[in-house]
Amino acid sequence: MFVGLSVLHAQVRPNTNNQNVTIDSLQRDTIPTDTSKNNFKDVNGQDTVHMNNESGLETVVTITANDSSWNEVSKNILHLYKGAKVKYEGFELAADYIRLDRNTNVLFATGVIDHNGKYVGRPVVIMPGESPIAVDSLLYNYKTQVPKTFGVMTEVDGGYIQAREVRKNIYDEMSLYQGLYSTCNLPYPHTHFGIQITKGVITQKQIIAGPSYLVVENIPIKFLAIPFGFFPKQDKKSSGFLFPSFGEDAARGFAMRDLGWYLTFNDYWDSEIRGTLYSKGTWEANIRTQYLVNYKFNGNFALQYGSYVQGVEGTDSFGREKNFRFTWNHSQRQEANPGTSFSASVNFGSRNAYRNAATTGQYNPMEAINNRMGSSIAYGKVFADGKVNFTANMSHDQNLSTGDLTLDLPTISLNVATFNPFDSKDRIGEQKWYQRITVGYSLQGQNRIQTKDSLLFRKESIRDFTNGIQHNIPVSLSLNVMKYFQFNTSFNYTERWYLQSVRNRLTNEPYGFKAVKDTLQGFKRAYDYSVSTGLSTKIYGQMNRKIGKVEAMRHTITPSINVNYRPDFSDPRYNFYRDFTDENGVYKRYSIFENGVYGTPGAGKSFGIGFSVDNNLEAKIRK
Repeated sequence: MFVGLSVLHAQVRPNTNNQNVTIDSLQRDTIPTDTSKNNFKDVNGQDTVHMNNESGLETVVTITANDSSWNEVSKNILHLYKGAKVKYEGFELAADYIRLDRNTNVLFATGVIDHNGKYVGRPVVIMPGESPIAVDSLLYNYKTQVPKTFGVMTEVDGGYIQAREVRKNIYDEMSLYQGLYSTCNLPYPHTHFGIQITKGVITQKQIIAGPSYLVVENIPIKFLAIPFGFFPKQDKKSSGFLFPSFGEDAARGFAMRDLGWYLTFNDYWDSEIRGTLYSKGTWEANIRTQYLVNYKFNGNFALQYGSYVQGVEGTDSFGREKNFRFTWNHSQRQEANPGTSFSASVNFGSRNAYRNAATTGQYNPMEAINNRMGSSIAYGKVFADGKVNFTANMSHDQNLSTGDLTLDLPTISLNVATFNPFDSKDRIGEQKWYQRITVGYSLQGQNRIQTKDSLLFRKESIRDFTNGIQHNIPVSLSLNVMKYFQFNTSFNYTERWYLQSVRNRLTNEPYGFKAVKDTLQGFKRAYDYSVSTGLSTKIYGQMNRKIGKVEAMRHTITPSINVNYRPDFSDPRYNFYRDFTDENGVYKRYSIFENGVYGTPGAGKSFGIGFSVDNNLEAKIRK
């Protein structure tokens, strides 16, 4: 692999300007020590060599050292210090010290001990086709391409494997000696839990393990050992056991967190079932599922339920609290279903769900102080070539501090673009007057409840919903009258449907009469309408006389008159309003729809006449 590296005879020239320096062919024999104490500190040496590999193709070898490098000609050894890197085709190596022995064709890499006595600059190696691996030290024969590593740390399927020694042969098989599998990425796992593997062989398709046993709190449990094992290495997802992590909480005791099972069903969705258990009785279970269909939609949902011990045993504050939390996120690609949209962002749960969950998992303080939850599910559809638009939305807003909860289940909207109902597609010539009539339509609906989260799931809560549907139909007509006048008229009709109405009454109490407002269940409709008519024209005047730079002037006068009318919907014949005398003897008229989500028809007759004159003066000015 490193055939031809023996042509390198290099030393680094010092450069006080901290610029890249060129490795030349000068030779020097010195003791292989770090030159950071000399004038070579904070300089960079780099060499790029073109050579032929085994296939005869030209390749490039790059050697870099941030501190210094020098060549022992008498021993035919090259030394690289601090930030040293070697790159050749798919092989990359970085370390604080690299030694290249051309006599034995062996590359050696290791870290260094800094001024604080810490081991820093560990080698990081990338083999062709593999992910980076951090090691304590490395021996690599670039002729046979066989590496031997010491103190290996690498990640495998969410866990971490450490090994005292790993050797790889020419058949792409690795031999493992004194390995440890754990869910922690520290050299000494803080979970104090792992599986000790005495010996093992890792091939392309399977792992063959020798004697293996559990290690807990640095105590080997060899009576649970297995003499050997075979584990397949699949190139696809598969169901399996999820290793837990271990810890301790001052209030809840020893913990085994996130023990569970992974379930894969097909290429589109999978699930995780996990549980957390504390020695003092607190427990939590959750299921998480994610799904994905390429170019169409993707999402995930999770359900969490837990029972948490609160307070100190033996005191009045001691007890158990049960919480739940449900989350769902969904997004859809618009190009997958043109004209239709759907999205969801749901976060719903008990009042203390954030606080308890934040202290059982990763101890997230930001979740513990969060005092709001909100959700939204939206659906939209366009019909009839874009002329009809329908949307529906469900939402919830929850204050975790006060317990106030607002639910909209759902809010809907339907809008129809204005159209000419009496016009004909086969019409020839100008429109008749009745063909100019335009009609529109819109519908809004809402079902809302405002309550406390602790009262939501009672049977009585159904009656606490306030709901309604509102229809709006605008009709308009525009005509030219007597050639010079523009006639406009419009009629607007609004109707509301409610399932609740109110009644005021007096009750006889021991200390006097008291006003009471009752909410009656049952379908009621309320409507109102209004009419508006207008007439306008335009009068033009023009002056073509030049005055200075003014070439011409035009004066436009637009007089208009408008009449509008709305009847009194508080009239008893409509039955929308009632008369009431309160406990103080004060008479008033109230609407039985005063708590309706879309209001109530207006009280009092309205008739108005309006006049207006607009003047517009324009001038043409010469530059």
